[in-house]
Amino acid sequence: MTNLQMWQRDLTDLLADFKEQANLGKNDIIVIGCSTSEVIGEKIGTAGTEEVAKMIFHTLTTFTETTGV
Repeated sequence: MTNLQMWQRDLTDLLADFKEQANLGKNDIIVIGCSTSEVIGEKIGTAGTEEVAKMIFHTLTTFTETTGV
């Protein structure tokens, strides 16, 4: 499993746990801000990649489509 795949799995798990703990329902809104550099373990603004950004966006879009949040 690649790092990107592990990060995607971790994000998917995190979102599922958050949805349950926060009791989120259809049409609720969450705001997420993050640094792709920090996602890969580096200092903000030093190592961001479009590949990581696309993975985050895709994972969040899938979460929204499947949960309505």
